[in-house]
Amino acid sequence: MAEALLFERHDVMKNGSPMKLAETSGEFSWGVLLIEDEGSTEEIPPWPSPDEIATFASSSVVLRILHGQEGPTSVRIWDSDVETRGELVFEREIEITSGTVLARDAVSDVQVSAALQPGTYVCRIFVDSPIEASEVDISLSHSA
Repeated sequence: MAEALLFERHDVMKNGSPMKLAETSGEFSWGVLLIEDEGSTEEIPPWPSPDEIATFASSSVVLRILHGQEGPTSVRIWDSDVETRGELVFEREIEITSGTVLARDAVSDVQVSAALQPGTYVCRIFVDSPIEASEVDISLSHSA
C-alpha cells in the first residue's frame, strides 16, 4: 500500500501560459505508470520488447518507472512541454473522450486526474532516466 500521497490539482489558466494541470508523488506498485482516459476500457497490449519503456493503446499509455519498493516517483501533467524536464521517451496521440485524464499506478493507490476538453491530444512523456524513472513530466497538448 502506498504511503501518504502528495496531491495537487491546478485549474487551467485562460491566458495561454504553460500550466501544470496536476501533480502527485508516491510509491508506484509494479513499477508502472498508467496514463489514460478516465472512461477507457481498452486492454493495454504487451510491451513490444523488454527494452521498450512504454506500450500504448488509443486512449492509454503504460510507462515503466521506478518500482515503489525502490522509492517514490513524482508525476506532473502539463498543458504544454514548455516547463517539462528530462529526456523525451514517448510521443503519440491519445484520445481523451471523457474529458478527464488519469495518471495512476497499477492498483490506483497513487493517482491524480486532470480535466481537459474531450478530444485528441499529443502526449509527450519526459523522464529523468529512461531506466527506473523517478521524475515524470507528461505534456498533453490538443491536436490541431
